[in-house]
Amino acid sequence: MNSSLRFNLFLLLALFATSCMAQAPAATPKVSPTATPTPAPATPPPSPTPSPSPVPSPHHAPAPAPTTTPTPAPAPSTTKTPSPAPSVVSPPAPTPEAGTPPVPEPTAEAPPAPSGSSLQGWVNRAVIGGTALTGTLIAVALM
Repeated sequence: MNSSLRFNLFLLLALFATSCMAQAPAATPKVSPTATPTPAPATPPPSPTPSPSPVPSPHHAPAPAPTTTPTPAPAPSTTKTPSPAPSVVSPPAPTPEAGTPPVPEPTAEAPPAPSGSSLQGWVNRAVIGGTALTGTLIAVALM
């Protein structure tokens, strides 16, 4: 009789452990369509390094030489180079426009598909509850 009691206790504990582990999964979180992705961190554009202009020596210093030689140093300092826009700014979320056609509604021929999360959640709960009830009845019957 002692082994039968241990077996029944084992069955009840196994049923309890199984019902605790087999919980229905939680519904997946809904992501709003207006949510925008996190923009990439903005990297500052590289600062232009001024190039040294050639210093004319006193015995080779003709007056027109500095004016005919262009120096690239002032050009980057006066005009800013635009940073690449795709890496700095994320694209905007798509919004419905006034000219877009509406989403087609289901017709009488094809019924709409049932909601996946609510229907599956109900079925999962029913299966888990039925299994727990059946296991409990079997364990009580074996006592």
